[in-house]
Amino acid sequence: MDMSGMGGMSMDSGMPGMFPENLIYARQYWYIVIAVVAAFMSIRVGRFVYSRLSVRRIRLEPEAVPSRPSNIFSQTIATSTAILRESTYWQPWNLNGRFSQFFTPPSAGKCIILALYWLTVLVMLFENSILQPGDPMYAYKWEKVGFRAAWVNVTQIPFIYLTATKLNPISILSGISYERLNWIHRWASRTVFVTVIFHWAYFYTEWSLADMVALELQMMRMVTYGFIAWGILGWQVLSSFGFFRNMCYELWVLHHLAGAGVLLWALYMHVPRYAQYNIWMSIAFVAFDYVGRMVWNVVQNVGLLRRGPKGMSLGYMATLEALPDGYTKVSIPNIHFTWKAGQHVYLSIPRIGPIEAHPFTIANDQDHNKKDGARTITLLIKAHAGFSRRIHNSARKDPTKSYRAFVSGPWGNPPDLRSYETVIFIANSTGATYNLPLFQQISRTKNCARNVVFSWVCKESCQISWFQNQILDASEEITANGARVAVRIGCTGGTSQICCCRAPPLSTVESLSTISDETFVKPEAEKSSYGQSDTSEELIKDKSPLTTITEKPTLPSSPTASISSESLALTIDDQKCSCICALRNNSMTDFSVSRPSLESIIRPAIEAARGETAIICCGRKSLMAEARNYVASLSDERAVHKGSGAQGIFLWCEEFGW
Repeated sequence: MDMSGMGGMSMDSGMPGMFPENLIYARQYWYIVIAVVAAFMSIRVGRFVYSRLSVRRIRLEPEAVPSRPSNIFSQTIATSTAILRESTYWQPWNLNGRFSQFFTPPSAGKCIILALYWLTVLVMLFENSILQPGDPMYAYKWEKVGFRAAWVNVTQIPFIYLTATKLNPISILSGISYERLNWIHRWASRTVFVTVIFHWAYFYTEWSLADMVALELQMMRMVTYGFIAWGILGWQVLSSFGFFRNMCYELWVLHHLAGAGVLLWALYMHVPRYAQYNIWMSIAFVAFDYVGRMVWNVVQNVGLLRRGPKGMSLGYMATLEALPDGYTKVSIPNIHFTWKAGQHVYLSIPRIGPIEAHPFTIANDQDHNKKDGARTITLLIKAHAGFSRRIHNSARKDPTKSYRAFVSGPWGNPPDLRSYETVIFIANSTGATYNLPLFQQISRTKNCARNVVFSWVCKESCQISWFQNQILDASEEITANGARVAVRIGCTGGTSQICCCRAPPLSTVESLSTISDETFVKPEAEKSSYGQSDTSEELIKDKSPLTTITEKPTLPSSPTASISSESLALTIDDQKCSCICALRNNSMTDFSVSRPSLESIIRPAIEAARGETAIICCGRKSLMAEARNYVASLSDERAVHKGSGAQGIFLWCEEFGW
């Protein structure tokens, strides 16, 4: 029986002229998406070219500062960029409670993007869809909005699935890594869940006025499937709330994938044939992701490119080393592929977690001097629960045992730091695994950096020994390249543990070497292209010292206070002293037993900068929120690129989890 003329939910098939109009809006949505991706791709290409040109200029003119605007065109771009950064870095507020943390709003930049997205959706929903009395089609006033809402919502479905995949065209073209698109996936899903209400509410109102609700539900099965799809989407949105995701992540992933499949089936049964291409687009995006990753994983793990004495190998043999305070060092040798500093891999160890694969940051930069098969990936994993806890328990049970491991990746697209004159790294806890490889990369590649600050706050001094040799080596290489380095270590749990070389512990109020303002290269007096004198006195006045050791009462005994020197000697490079004394006695390093303020870390370097500064911050959400607000406030205070002579500040935040 043909029901197309009954005004049912057939997406405008029964109303003359409505289908072409709504199809135009559906296409415009994807035109906007393509335009935005093209814009980010252009920015990516422009940034790459700019970095290459900056490095080339440094080679030709060692004293040049490429990131400093030199003409009206570059000054206009710099000023516009500074204003955009100041308006997008702000974090309205941050909640730290176990449950309340999930109600922390997005940063100002994300809020602006969301507002623009919602504005676009609302315009598409209601533009030319509200009929006025006297209009020849006024009798269809309810259906017109209902049909428009149907098209607007089903058009967003492929975008939701697109932003949920790891290997997707947006990331490939724009360079925005999949984990930085994940928040868009969640908010687009929430948007569709709300706007679908316009779709069924307008139809339901029409049916109610005509007293035919029961008839529609009885005779049009597509209506039932529509409500099923809406219910599934609602459950997906609700169950994806951060609190529920963290309760049992592995189970949540399986449930979420199953729900995504059932949702597509319900939508396929609900929408008419001429709109089913949206379902097939969604399936195509998911298939592209899964097939692409499957091929990639086979190439990475089956050993097609790395034949050894025993023939083709399957996966990699990983070694586990239990470290104090619940950490585990995972070493995966004989890696044949390359990676960028700051990237991560998904690690799977079938004997520990048969169907689990979890992301971990690669804690070391690759050695470009080594050939394929000679590289080693190092992962530092903090034991919480589930997979990470089982890894730590396995390492403690049998430290000599090797496990067959499989990796997926590398993933992520860290920032390109080659063009910045000053680079500041700020990390808490395991955030050092992200910042340290980037710090090493600066020491090994040609770049424009003249001042580099590396700040790391950890809990116990034994954690410092895991990275001290890498920090020392990178610091020495950067210094040898003509740049200044300041390393600042804050150990909040105290540094009174036994030292393998029997050096005295660091007291709660002393610092063996304090990094002063003289650490940084002071800008010489120079005349800007706009007639302002940018003297060093103007740029560095009212500066506070980079480090100040805050007095603290006697620290309570730490659970790790009785760690033996053998346990404390766990390092990544066993050829050097394994205690922290090598860092403590280094003139570039400052130790404290308190958490340094962002003011003391950032301001001295910013005020001494002659060119653009990059701040790489990795840690918990609370640190990210504090960094965003401080950098935005500092940029506004110093009137960056607004005639004051103060140079730009770029902030990159890498949060734990996403």
